[in-house]
Amino acid sequence: MKESKQAKRTRRDISEAMLKLMLEKDFDSISVTDICESAMITRATFYKYFEDKYHLFSCILEDLKEQIFENELKKVTSKSQKEIYLKLAELCVDFVNKNQKNFVLFLKHCYNDRLIMMILKSINDYIETFTKKEEQNFKLKVPAEVSSKFITGGFAYFLVYALENNKNYTKQELLAWTEEVLNQLLKN
Repeated sequence: MKESKQAKRTRRDISEAMLKLMLEKDFDSISVTDICESAMITRATFYKYFEDKYHLFSCILEDLKEQIFENELKKVTSKSQKEIYLKLAELCVDFVNKNQKNFVLFLKHCYNDRLIMMILKSINDYIETFTKKEEQNFKLKVPAEVSSKFITGGFAYFLVYALENNKNYTKQELLAWTEEVLNQLLKN
């Protein structure tokens, strides 16, 4: 069943309220009441759409993945596993660069292990699924379920490190280093 415009708008408002709150305080200290007050909705409305704040965060991640990856990757026809990962890295760097201020604020307030694992799992699942889908175009040198975890963990950790330590690496540097790491990982 297709979601109504009102339902989409309400879900968006709740998501935006959560993101705004996450820029102001730790995820652990945000309550459903806080989210409802910020979104100007009732608790019943919140629970109509989400089980809890973790479910809301999971939905926000799905929306972000779509925003970052879906539209751009539909245009990509890869000839190798390395090309997939380089394109994903480029999209991530572009997205982080556009939203750097919010990412830095978010990182300062987000030290919840469950949340971090949700983020990594979400990214990994997408990379793994996309890589397996593209496998018909080429033979994988490293199974998608293995390489996606290395790529997700390494690249995500490095981006967080660069943001938290105010490293001003250029996009070209980041992509060149990513390519070199991929050359080692996907070496024959």
